[in-house]
Amino acid sequence: MYDPIIVVGPGRCGSSTVAGMLRDMGVDMGQRFRPADEQNPNGYWEDLDFRDLNQRFLDGHISRLDFTTQLCQLGMDRRRRLHPWGFKDPRIADLIEPYLALFPRALFVRCKRPIEDVISSHRRCYAWEEEYARHRLLQREAKLDTFVDSALRKIDVPIETLDTTAKEGLGKILNEQFFPSQSASQPNVMVSIPHTSNIQAGTTGAAVRLMCTSERVSRGLRLSYKKPYVHNLHTLAKTMLDDGFDYWFNMDSDNAPFENCDPLDLVWADLDVVGCLYPLWQNRQHCVKPPFLMSAFRRTGEHFFPIMDVCHGLVEVDAIASGCMLIARRVIEKMKAPFLREWDPDSGLVTRGTDMAFCTRAKQAGFRVWSHMDYKAHHFNTIDLVEAIEALWMYAQNMGALQGNAPPISLPREPQHAQALQ
Repeated sequence: MYDPIIVVGPGRCGSSTVAGMLRDMGVDMGQRFRPADEQNPNGYWEDLDFRDLNQRFLDGHISRLDFTTQLCQLGMDRRRRLHPWGFKDPRIADLIEPYLALFPRALFVRCKRPIEDVISSHRRCYAWEEEYARHRLLQREAKLDTFVDSALRKIDVPIETLDTTAKEGLGKILNEQFFPSQSASQPNVMVSIPHTSNIQAGTTGAAVRLMCTSERVSRGLRLSYKKPYVHNLHTLAKTMLDDGFDYWFNMDSDNAPFENCDPLDLVWADLDVVGCLYPLWQNRQHCVKPPFLMSAFRRTGEHFFPIMDVCHGLVEVDAIASGCMLIARRVIEKMKAPFLREWDPDSGLVTRGTDMAFCTRAKQAGFRVWSHMDYKAHHFNTIDLVEAIEALWMYAQNMGALQGNAPPISLPREPQHAQALQ
């Protein structure tokens, strides 16, 4: 599976020439391009899928959430082709942060040209005022200085080297440093169900569905029955490494992805850690807040709070529950005993559970944690229906959705025999 080659620059800096060179070398730079014109007779080689998405976001026509989600989907679509790919658009200089977040292992090819030459070219081609052209250029260059310099892979291409020599040098870098770390084979995914007792029928059905229908990835099913639960997870982590899997999709014995979505598709997003969204039952007294949580969390100080205001799209978060979680191999390779809970040394009480401790350590190790709200999962649980009715009724009443003093059935607040004795 190939990471992208992203050609960046402030515009009018030779990036079109570099994108054309990459295309001549066999890199898939897109299918639909901005047409050539008198300003660029040899072509711009700007993939319109990326260019149009960037422009819609910059114009304020779509939200950042929708931009991130659609950008991720474009990356997934390109990776499925199992061919070296890339794209070029000067607007990426304005959007370098989300691009780095979603494509942290991309090769950034930064095109450079003397500042006065770029300003002169912008004024000649677009009739910009000098002050505006200079401000726009310096703004983009400052962003590229800040963020591209922090990228894992990057090369600079000065415009004065854009000749046959530069093409040969670029090809040498790609062949010696970039492509050897890539793979044209299908990613290999371990699907696991750790359990300490029974496995829900719905979970078993989901496992069968994933093993039979996810044809775009190689996959293997692993079960682990050990106690305690964290022993299961560390056994499976070792199995993933020993058996050579690229990704690990963990599905708890009481979770199951929705039938209309395949979480193994998220492999093509190549994120470090990403989870499906599912509910967690947590009845609260008085039910001023919902009697359930969702499985994605943001952190404030030492506390994690469920994200309840986002219901779709790809969101970077601080933690996710591990019931439906996809983890890249690089994460498990770097982390030692990743699922250990955290304890208070004096009281012996658990201060941070398996999920939150894992996500905290993953982020400390430099990885990013995501939740894709469009990939949802069931969470099978056993609760008292009386408790559920009462909690949901009271919450709806507090939200102004219901009228009435009490639900049709509720839990007694004190033992009934005590009333009879009075």
